[in-house]
Amino acid sequence: MENENKKQLIILGNGFDLACGLKSSYKNFFEQRFEKVKPEKIVKTIQKHKPNNNGSALNLDAYGLCNQELNTFNTKYYHEPIKFKHSTIEFSYKITKYTHTVNYFDLLFMATKIYMDSDNSWLWSNIEQILQEMLQIVYEEVKEKTFNDEEELNKAKELENKYFNNYDFKSNDDKLNLIKFILHIFNKTTEEDKEDQIKKALKQYEETFGHFITNQIKFNDKYLDNVSKKLTQLTEKETYILNFNYSATSLLDEQIRKNIYPSNSVKEWVNIHGLSRWKGKNRTKIIHDYIHNNNLKVPRPIFGISKYDENNSRLLDDGNSLYKFTKTKRREEAFENLGFNPQEEDTKIIDFSSKKKKKEKKVQKETHFTVPSDINLITIFGHSLGMTDYDYFNDIFHKLNLKGKKVKLEVYYHGNNLPSLKKSLKRILKEYSNDDLYTDLCNKGLLVFRNAIDME
Repeated sequence: MENENKKQLIILGNGFDLACGLKSSYKNFFEQRFEKVKPEKIVKTIQKHKPNNNGSALNLDAYGLCNQELNTFNTKYYHEPIKFKHSTIEFSYKITKYTHTVNYFDLLFMATKIYMDSDNSWLWSNIEQILQEMLQIVYEEVKEKTFNDEEELNKAKELENKYFNNYDFKSNDDKLNLIKFILHIFNKTTEEDKEDQIKKALKQYEETFGHFITNQIKFNDKYLDNVSKKLTQLTEKETYILNFNYSATSLLDEQIRKNIYPSNSVKEWVNIHGLSRWKGKNRTKIIHDYIHNNNLKVPRPIFGISKYDENNSRLLDDGNSLYKFTKTKRREEAFENLGFNPQEEDTKIIDFSSKKKKKEKKVQKETHFTVPSDINLITIFGHSLGMTDYDYFNDIFHKLNLKGKKVKLEVYYHGNNLPSLKKSLKRILKEYSNDDLYTDLCNKGLLVFRNAIDME
């Protein structure tokens, strides 16, 4: 190894989970969530009515859509003995629960499926940007305005050239149709009512997606072993892992603790946006056995938008109406909801991270993550490097002084996504340094792209 004192930061995106065999993409989620519904039928029907409800979900029965059911991912497996003449075997069967209540974000993403032209619209970074542009329309363009049908159409025409310009649509009218539908389903009379319902809907969607990821882990017996294997291949020396996924974690998964931590190379593991398995009997048992703290709580999965506003090329602050929906603010709220009390002797939570300790020391109230300043290798695997996570990368690059120090950056690509990764990285580095840092790193041999297939 070229530097015995090397410290490494490994950043994992959803492509890492996919490479480990987990069907965890938003596309996988939507295919299962909508497997028993016809999105176009639901969207077209609801367009004819004004959504009138007191919560953050709509009952499809009220629209005459009784045959439309959404997967809740509350899946259970049952075992039943079957007796033959000379033997008895166990037969396993799956029961999946469905619901007739549709979330506001179901409706938003049903509409994108109907009107947008490509499955690529359902990439992680694209989904988050769609969410951000929707919230900008709702909070910055319409305020407390209530529209009738004609006003909805006129307002949509006014906004047509301003939003969703980075997406392909199935026809010239379909961008207008999407904006009009957003105005329709989020058409609320007061700011307070609108905010309560959108936040409640977002929390429900976080929980639904958490159940989806939990099921994917539960019924894939090779996934965690694959995680351990790939991380062993990626890890060079003292390592800090920043995981953008809701899935694998050294806190809950014995395979990872057993195969990664014995060498003492992984110093810290952070699931930046919480964990899909934040509750349940299995989680409770592991917490009790490993951490020896029955009161320990695990952060739930969170969704959110970037602090980076692509339209205005700036970072949102807490004075902006959208700041409440940023990942930073959502993490802060999730942390506070766990009941952190720095005065208590025993740790009650682990802040989106786990360390190799039998009993956690008191944690500080930090809603971000620790990046040692002497990291000299950044390894990125499975992250699209989209601007939706720019604020995280901006923090990391500034902390490590990427522009001024010899920090090596290695990025893993898969298949034909190398050109898009290079384009995305150039944009992030340009925004961070305001010069051609990408070329400078290449010329110094500090930027390399590696084919993920070499690890298979």
